[in-house]
Order: sequence, then structure tokens, then C-alpha cells
Amino acid sequence: MIAAASRFVLHFKHKQDYEDLAKELSGLTVRWGLWWTVFPGELALDDTLNEAAKQQLVGLLKDKDSKDAFRRAVELEDTVYISIDELCLSFPDDSPLLQTVEALLCKGRNLVREDAVKAQNQEKTAIDEAGRGQKLLKEQLTSMEAKLQKELSLSNFSQHIHEYSMQKLWSVYFKHEQAGPHCQLPQVITEYWGREQQIQELGELLANSYGVLLLHGPPGIGKTCLAVDVGWYIWKKGCLSGGAVLVPLKGAASARKQQQCLSEALGVHHVNDALDRIRSAGRMLLILDAAEACLLGAEAGAFVALLNTVCACSNHIC
Repeated sequence: MIAAASRFVLHFKHKQDYEDLAKELSGLTVRWGLWWTVFPGELALDDTLNEAAKQQLVGLLKDKDSKDAFRRAVELEDTVYISIDELCLSFPDDSPLLQTVEALLCKGRNLVREDAVKAQNQEKTAIDEAGRGQKLLKEQLTSMEAKLQKELSLSNFSQHIHEYSMQKLWSVYFKHEQAGPHCQLPQVITEYWGREQQIQELGELLANSYGVLLLHGPPGIGKTCLAVDVGWYIWKKGCLSGGAVLVPLKGAASARKQQQCLSEALGVHHVNDALDRIRSAGRMLLILDAAEACLLGAEAGAFVALLNTVCACSNHIC
């Protein structure tokens, strides 16, 4: 019914009683999929639309990009339905139907391009904000380390560790030292919360069932914090006798850089030494952070091979 009504409105848009008809049909909607079954292929011919113009309309709207541009120009809010009200606003004057559709396509293509640019800018902004956050955290940790070293240089360690200010600094910067010599996970930032259920679920999966879990999502949503918190959860359960290590892989697109990142995270200078440490350790958790460049780069195969080698070194890697 609505499809026929839509066609009827367009067919009589130049007639005298068009406004009364539009008011009567106001509020009716139809899914875009159904709309395309009648427009423009089922439009009736009259003194405002001949066969040649109809075929031109069909040609203009035959591909997905053109239909998306038309829809973007016509739609106001709902992206699933097209309404009679939107049609009336999009075809307001006495211009020929063909020229009106051509103008709408031009407008829609511009809007689609603007949407794409806006999405790219939003993604760039999110990446920049994440980078600034990491830089700020690094600066804060560097400042804390400098303060700690200065405090320790004034007297012996045992006198300072029981002071309130030093205990607070210790808990933020050196939490992995409190947990034990093999746990090298950083302290999660204090602005991060609300993931307790996910932490428990993922921690139980790694502790009891799965050897590998992949966390993926847009930049800045807290993947690293979640992974680190899961690591602390498993560590506190006593399931990681070999320790827990964060391996930062941001920008490590080459095989050599990937091996270097793994070695540095494990406190050695060569990848063979890193593999030896894994072989000699008990159950160990490796958190591979920012591995997108490794998986999507030109040397992704080398990265997968490295992972296979790491997993082959021990049955207790997770």
C-alpha cells in the first residue's frame, strides 16, 4: 500500500490536488528495500514523465552507490524507512522528475563524501587522544620513577618503604615487584573501571580452558587495560608460576622488530634467549599489545611463525 502511495504522490506531484493528497498520506513509511521495487521501474508514464526519461531514471539508480546517494539526500532521521513526508520535502517544486532526481543524487554524493571525511576525522581524533593518553601516562610514570630514585638515594630502602607517600608511589609504579619477580605487568590507570565481570570471565577462560584469546576493537576503548587486568586476575589466583609479561608491539611491522620487542619484554637481548626463558619457565602469560601492525603488515607470516614457535616452546603459554 505505501509503495503504491509513494508512486502515486510522485506521479501526481504536479497536479492541482497534490498538497491535499500529501497531507492525507503524511506519516506513512516503507522500507527502502520495498521502495526500490517500485521506484523508478514501476512509475507510470504521463505528460510529466515519458519512456525515455523513465529509462534514464532507471539508469541513474541502477547501482548501489547511486541508491545510497539518493537515500542519503532524502532521509532525515530514519535510515531504514522512507516516508511520504521525506518525499514531499525532496520533491517540493514543479521541476521535472528526472532533473529533481539528478539534483538529489548530486546532493547525496556530496553528503556521502562528507560523512566519510567526518568518520576519518573521528577515527584520527580517537587515535590522537589515545596517543596523548599513552604519552601522558609515560610522563607520569617517568616522573614517579625519578621521585622514587631520589627518595631512595637519601636513605636506605627499608626506612622509606613504610612511609605513606612511598607506599602509594610503590603501589602505582612497582606493583609487579610486590607480586613477585616474574610478574611484569604495569599498574592499570585509576581512571579505568567497570570491567569486573569481563575480567573474571576472561581470566577463568585463560586459567582453565583457553590458551589463546584475542581482544579487538577501536583504539582507545581499553583493550590494553582489560588485558592487563585479566593478567593480574590470573596472577593473584596463583595460576602463573612462570610469570606474566606485557609485550608492546606498536609499530613492530617487521619480523626483526617483533623479535626485538619479545626479547626486550622478557629481559634478554636475543630471540633465542627469549625462547629459552619461555622453555624454562612454568606457566606464563604473554600479553601481545597493539599487534595490529604485526597481523596486517607485509611480514604477517613471520609474526604468525614467531607465535607458533613461542607456543611450541611450552605447553603452558597462554
